[in-house]
Amino acid sequence: PGAEEMRDRSIIFPIFSGLFSAIKFGQIKQDEDCSYERSLVTRFVAESKLHGDPVHYSRALAMQADTSCRLGHYDEALQTQMELQKVYDVHLHSRPICDIYGS
Repeated sequence: PGAEEMRDRSIIFPIFSGLFSAIKFGQIKQDEDCSYERSLVTRFVAESKLHGDPVHYSRALAMQADTSCRLGHYDEALQTQMELQKVYDVHLHSRPICDIYGS
């Protein structure tokens, strides 16, 4: 089946995270605007929000806040952080995030 037909799209979420790590560690080169990274993070946030699992959505929001901050978009980073605080519960989500994403 094609990607559009996938019922459980969460299988792709660790791939988003892995690509993000590869970018951060310089294994994937970017353009001056970091457009690939920004696109990757935006897509992960949208897909994980649609999926509805706060574990994945929290991971995506954390990536978005990190990216926004590194690129100097501080207002966006703070807005994302506030959304993350609404979704993330350390007691419920920390272990699954570590198990799924290895961090």
